Amino acid sequence: MVIDAALIETHDLAFAYGSVPVLDGVSFQAGAGEFVALVGPNGSGKSTLLKLLLGLLPHSRGETKLAGVPLAELTRREVARKAALVPQETDAGFAFSVREVVGMGRTPYLGRFRPESGEDLKAIAWALAQTETEILADRPFSELSGGERQRVMIARAVAQQTPVLLLDEPTANLDVEHQLETLQLVRGLAKEGRCAIAAIHDLSLAARFCDRLLFLAGGRIVADGPPEQVVTSENLQKFFRIQAKILRDEEIGALTVLPIAPIAPGKESSGE
Repeated sequence: MVIDAALIETHDLAFAYGSVPVLDGVSFQAGAGEFVALVGPNGSGKSTLLKLLLGLLPHSRGETKLAGVPLAELTRREVARKAALVPQETDAGFAFSVREVVGMGRTPYLGRFRPESGEDLKAIAWALAQTETEILADRPFSELSGGERQRVMIARAVAQQTPVLLLDEPTANLDVEHQLETLQLVRGLAKEGRCAIAAIHDLSLAARFCDRLLFLAGGRIVADGPPEQVVTSENLQKFFRIQAKILRDEEIGALTVLPIAPIAPGKESSGE
């Protein structure tokens, strides 16, 4: 898929852990206004791809661009002004307050020893409000539940105010209410002109909230398009090895994936 003025662009991207290949020949573009889900079975390289997009891992082949600039030509500070990452792991080694953790999102804009400006404080307050973490602002981050920590990490990325937002399983530790609120928030940020890319385990949530799905399997993109084109019985059987019903809710216009049974190795099953 070709995107005008792509904010994220990869060409023939490859990565291996030692002699074990993880990604091979990954090429795609994503632009402003898009909320893109990375979906696929465990071990398909979703988290690794997110790290490669930020230069946190060295690719063995290929190229990545952020806002049209090759990643290799950007300093770490410049990368941090273009893309923010919400990681899966939310542990903190020190007893920072929630407000301090969210304030770390402003680090790319602060000079050495320069205190936060009024603009920084405004960005932090807005991020806390948008993620409904204001009530947690003075609490130690280390004392929060897993779900609360996840929301705070999203707030930190929001405070970073980058054109690209990358999220690794952003709903993994959240209850149903906050899963919906989080994905609604990310979708809203994308519609305001950002590009959001999230690794999402739940196919139904991905199909409901995302404009486009990149289906990773075997280290490659095997499908790329709107949910209706990617979430198919054939793809679920071939790559997830499950038989499933794919239902459409006409009221909200979203797909729901209802797993039925795993497919035994070497056996085929017809889906619905």
